Amino acid sequence: MKRNLSRAFGAAILVIAALSAAGCINPIVDSWSGETVNDALITYQGVTYDIPTLQTMNIAPGDYQVIISSPNHHPVLTTITVGSADVPPVRLVAYRRIYSPLVADAVLCRGIDMQGTPIGPGWSYTPLDPQVVAWVRWNINDINLHYQTTRWYRPDGALYREEALPPFARTPGSVSLISAPGLPLQVSPGWNVPAPASLPGIWVVEVILDGSRVVKMSFSI
Repeated sequence: MKRNLSRAFGAAILVIAALSAAGCINPIVDSWSGETVNDALITYQGVTYDIPTLQTMNIAPGDYQVIISSPNHHPVLTTITVGSADVPPVRLVAYRRIYSPLVADAVLCRGIDMQGTPIGPGWSYTPLDPQVVAWVRWNINDINLHYQTTRWYRPDGALYREEALPPFARTPGSVSLISAPGLPLQVSPGWNVPAPASLPGIWVVEVILDGSRVVKMSFSI
């Protein structure tokens, strides 16, 4: 790190604009879709910049440790090489993706109230939280039985738990159809298997409906 640079000039070094000036593409991508994240935010020494602002700055080359996030992605601490033509992709993990019109809304939360409303929705949890609930409000108008499977993945990508819910269907005259399977954070699911609270990082949950993935969400511990 070039310690003799001023704070403002040092912050400018973090800019992806410098890569653009060198003829490089934006290296920040969505890890689920591979699409470029154009609304990324870069934080350096406590100051946060968006890409358009940084593109107006004069950039010097170097390796710099930054926090990169976006309104739709978890933050990640990483090192960016500025001024190089060979910059590896910075992969951000999205909070949520909804893939089916059968899903009206989906969110992760700490529980649900008596009306089925999410309590404490969010994407960041601590080892002291009792559980994470994958709340889904369905846009299903038929009266057929539907089959839901929920898959929870550890930060290393391994499948941690798979749960098949009982078949469900819309009740005639009902206002909404909700499912809310949960993952206990402090309970081990089996012999010699650590509880989720002891596995920090970014977890992923997938909701499968009738054999097709309809929701994918992530949370950090």
